[in-house]
Amino acid sequence: MRGDNVRSDDPGTFIGAISAPSPYTPALEAVFLCLSRARRVCEQSHRGRAKMLNEKEIEAEIVAKGKTAPRLTPDHIDAQIVGEAYYVFPGTTLTICALTLKNGFQVTGESAAASPSNFDEGLGRKIARDHARNKIWAFEGYALRNKLAGL
Repeated sequence: MRGDNVRSDDPGTFIGAISAPSPYTPALEAVFLCLSRARRVCEQSHRGRAKMLNEKEIEAEIVAKGKTAPRLTPDHIDAQIVGEAYYVFPGTTLTICALTLKNGFQVTGESAAASPSNFDEGLGRKIARDHARNKIWAFEGYALRNKLAGL
């Protein structure tokens, strides 16, 4: 790790930034597409300037642009889920979703209403499930990258 390209007197600068060269390879395309997809959706939703794209719109754009490198798709993510369980903590709005994946691994997501009068168990389940499902992208991206790297 090298930090010589980072000034320590800059407020908010992370000291010890990694500046190692990393050559681009076609095998990284899948990872870059996944990260680009997540970044674009986050940027658009946080800026509020554009409607947040859903996964189907993003997938359609990837296909329309002729991107053919191995990548994750919403259908692949959904195919990993073989079970789901929910729990709402008594007296709270905290809802937990545990998704069980094909290999037995579980990912969790949570939701909670800031105001108890806004709590709706069905909506809480949807939000918690979405949060759990979103975590699968990172795990599957890691697994795909290992496969592409021959590991």
